[in-house]
Amino acid sequence: MRSPLRLNASLRPIVRRAVQSLEARLGEHGLTEEPLLMQSNGGLARVREIDREAASTVMSGPVGGVVACRVLGSGHPNIVATDMGGTSFEVGLILDGEAHIANTTWIGRHEIALPSVSVRTVGAGSGSIAGVEHRPSCASGPRVRAPCLDRPATGAAGERPTVADADLVLGYLNPDNFLGGRLQLDVERAREAIAAHVGEPLGVWRSSRPAEGIKTIVDARMADLIRTATIQQGYDPADFVLYAYGCAGPTHAFSYGAELSIEPRGGCR
Repeated sequence: MRSPLRLNASLRPIVRRAVQSLEARLGEHGLTEEPLLMQSNGGLARVREIDREAASTVMSGPVGGVVACRVLGSGHPNIVATDMGGTSFEVGLILDGEAHIANTTWIGRHEIALPSVSVRTVGAGSGSIAGVEHRPSCASGPRVRAPCLDRPATGAAGERPTVADADLVLGYLNPDNFLGGRLQLDVERAREAIAAHVGEPLGVWRSSRPAEGIKTIVDARMADLIRTATIQQGYDPADFVLYAYGCAGPTHAFSYGAELSIEPRGGCR
């Protein structure tokens, strides 16, 4: 287990610049009070406190969603909070009306001695790139081709298909009303990308089949993470209510929730 001191020293200049910029912009828009910022433990801290303990914010983004579910989840003591963003999928638990707290925080492969709301994460976001991998069918058998999620998309991803492209081709996204109509989506371009990088290598020519495969894989990966957070910790998923948020959580929640027999609630909250 690592001390948070080194992490704090490396993060402090970065966090200081970001927080000072935020505070200045808020002041330009008329905010006269010192803003409060989320910490990994689910609490709030003033700017000067964050400046001293920058490491306390490392999981503040995903933790903020879990805390929001606790506040909004009145009447639901046990909640699985799921956040599907552009590159990852996070899961946190509300147990008996309180966010589950861990004594340490995992940053990649490193365990840091920082208390945090327990959030598990896996690379399964709407911007994750889909592709085809070649792997042995058994220990000594022939190599077979199977669809997979390769890596998170980047600005240079270009024509590679993503989970969002699959959602678009399958009709889960409205190309004419995305972001309230502020962004037009190209269904044909998404279909061509999936056909070229998934359908053709697999020898599957129906455009919906490769897209269905992409969605099935990402849904299964998310369901597995929920199993890790619940069943492997001794909890029955059926005793929880599922909350979904983030840019794509509500789009996929009905699939990974049904696989685990969890009652879904709401959409983006």
